[in-house]
Amino acid sequence: MASIFLESERRLRVSAAEARAVLVRSLRAHEFTVTAELVSSISAKRGSQITGAVQPKKLPVTVNATFQTGDPGCVVTITIADAWRSVGGKVWGMNGPYRTLIEQVQRDLDETLAPLAEAGSGFVIGPVSTSTRDVGVLSQSNVALGHAGTAAAEKVGGLLDRSSGPTPKSLEEVILKSPKGITSFDRGAVDGLLAVALLISRKPGSMPANLSRDVETFSTRLEAAIATQPQGRLVLDLTDGEVPVVEFLAKQSEIRGQLPLRTLQICTTCKLEKVENPDFKKLQERNRRKQVLTGAVGATVSPRGVNPFIILGSLARLKNFDIEFVCPRCQGLDADTSLVTYCPQCGERRDEAVLKKCPKCNHNFGAAAHANAELWSPEAPALPRAPSPALPGLPVAVLANPPGWYTDVMGRHEHRYWDGASWTAHVSNRGVQAHDPV
Repeated sequence: MASIFLESERRLRVSAAEARAVLVRSLRAHEFTVTAELVSSISAKRGSQITGAVQPKKLPVTVNATFQTGDPGCVVTITIADAWRSVGGKVWGMNGPYRTLIEQVQRDLDETLAPLAEAGSGFVIGPVSTSTRDVGVLSQSNVALGHAGTAAAEKVGGLLDRSSGPTPKSLEEVILKSPKGITSFDRGAVDGLLAVALLISRKPGSMPANLSRDVETFSTRLEAAIATQPQGRLVLDLTDGEVPVVEFLAKQSEIRGQLPLRTLQICTTCKLEKVENPDFKKLQERNRRKQVLTGAVGATVSPRGVNPFIILGSLARLKNFDIEFVCPRCQGLDADTSLVTYCPQCGERRDEAVLKKCPKCNHNFGAAAHANAELWSPEAPALPRAPSPALPGLPVAVLANPPGWYTDVMGRHEHRYWDGASWTAHVSNRGVQAHDPV
């Protein structure tokens, strides 16, 4: 939980997608690492407690930005906060250095966003909030916390926690109810939907403007619902207009799940393109870590015991200090990154956000296996207040139990619906229905 933070609101005349792209580039230019990027938010971090202890400019700090579409333009809410970790979660004796650092980060971001500002909208930097009091010029903390400061710290802590990464691991399932029926997505499938929405938001010109806007609106609502309920099973009722949006996102996610994933990095200096396989990079990193650990074992043990200095050096090598991107032509260190794939028929690289037909060989991506599977299923009758007992362990063919909800004999859910002749795909957990094929 952050205890020192600054929250600012910036009204811009450009779309949320344009504002997000500019802000991402600005953060990277100021040495921030973007830890999460969604349609409606960005999270980034910089610095460390080790270097920050001796160099205040490198104190650990986080930036969280959320976007709200306006008419026209958008509103960006930026929260800059300390990322210091200590017992009790509070920063002691650093109000002054952190206040200076946070204000400077805000000025840097404002300098980038100023040309995009809404007419007549001036950027004013407000006061930095702290949950501890300053003591003289030493900026040391007082143990007595004010109620206002504590509440403010809890507010920003909640903001950062809700948008600090992809779909939270505690979320089991998202169930969508629509006039066409019910469907459900596990955590990985939800990530797929949001990833497609982000691709489209980055390249809105790849589809009609109204559909692009609908995708952004729905994904923003889904992200907000997940932030509100980040665990268990989330149930979301859809409007008629959101049904085709969900169908579109699900189909595009299914298509991309069957194709190779690559990242395209375009150097911002000389525009050189570089394609990388993220799976290969992960394999390289895993092998490097394995070699470091294996090589450290024999060297750290001697007749006089364990050498703590060598252990410290070996553990430090586990952290990859390689620069993420270096242009092989101009040695630029910054690149615009996007996801690309390849046509399975002709091998042509496909950079567009929406995969329809390959312009070179006319391969129909939408006709791929499973891409047209039925998404919706009708809801089963409501779960009774007192569920029926489990069916006995007899062959299904000889069972004559009446239709109803019974304990799921497959063990995957609490209850499964029996239609009188066979088990159905209708399941229920704590009264919430979902769809799980037998």
